[in-house]
Amino acid sequence: MALRQIRIGNLDNVTQYDDADFDEAIETDQPIKAGAPTDPTDVLRLGDLTTVVLSAVFPIGCVYLSIVSTNPNTLLGFGTWARIAEGQYLVGFKTADADFGVVEAAGGNKTHIHPVDVGVTTSGASSANALADNNGDGTTFSAATGMATHDVDPASVNSGDNNNLPPFFVIYSWKRTA
Repeated sequence: MALRQIRIGNLDNVTQYDDADFDEAIETDQPIKAGAPTDPTDVLRLGDLTTVVLSAVFPIGCVYLSIVSTNPNTLLGFGTWARIAEGQYLVGFKTADADFGVVEAAGGNKTHIHPVDVGVTTSGASSANALADNNGDGTTFSAATGMATHDVDPASVNSGDNNNLPPFFVIYSWKRTA
């Protein structure tokens, strides 16, 4: 194939390449720099531009959500990423809220118990005298009177463990740390 020429930006120098022999259209042994060229020999490869753009979209401290378990460094090609919020819901920041007013705070419980406040209860009632016919022959007798009482211990009354999970959808969440 014939040699072709390519010009980058408004530079006067031209790089030649043969598109039949090389996997990459432009090759260089010079350092690759991101951003606008500052020297006439600066070259920016399109592959490097992808990393520059994605680094701007995902700066340090951003969160990446996915249903793919692969570390974003492998997928995006840059950054150090740590998994976060494993087994936890993500909640938006709310100013002056004791629970949601600190970024990266964690709290809540997966299960909980509902205590029941019954107070200390003691009750008693005297039983009434009753006439009873023991064998149906018309002969009756009077049952003895007495008192029945019971106590309820408030510490032993609760609802037991209750699941506290609303409907959910599980994802992988990563935070860029470097």
